[in-house]
Amino acid sequence: MPGIRPATKSDASLVQALDARTFGASSFPIDYFVQGVDIFGRGYFCSTSDDAVSGYAIVCRDAEAPSRGHVMSVAVSADYRQQGIGEALTRHGLDVLRYLGCHEAELTVAPANEGAIALYSKLGFRKTDYLPSYFGDGADRNLMQIRLVEA
Repeated sequence: MPGIRPATKSDASLVQALDARTFGASSFPIDYFVQGVDIFGRGYFCSTSDDAVSGYAIVCRDAEAPSRGHVMSVAVSADYRQQGIGEALTRHGLDVLRYLGCHEAELTVAPANEGAIALYSKLGFRKTDYLPSYFGDGADRNLMQIRLVEA
């Protein structure tokens, strides 16, 4: 099982390269990952396998609705997929959101990303909406949500 640790600024170039390989034109610039250490704090973390960054995730509280959290990004290097890393990162992110006082969390995922949808469903997320052109023309997303604490 991978180790999960807080991201550091020295991880930024590796994380940005992973993000670019995973998300292509939708990837974030390196500045996002450098500043993310200060902005997201414990909500920005990496998985390490074989002494390498094998994945990362970013979660945060909603500024307007602090009881809601967002899974901003989860990515695992192709060499390390199907080893439980995405699940470990997502579970860790949900634990961080609970620690931050969130009662629910949401994320968006490409409708064609069947592997991610299956993982999120396994963890208890449910599709609650379809968002056409969420990231621009043709970049549709499914909105998925999970309850983190019982009402």
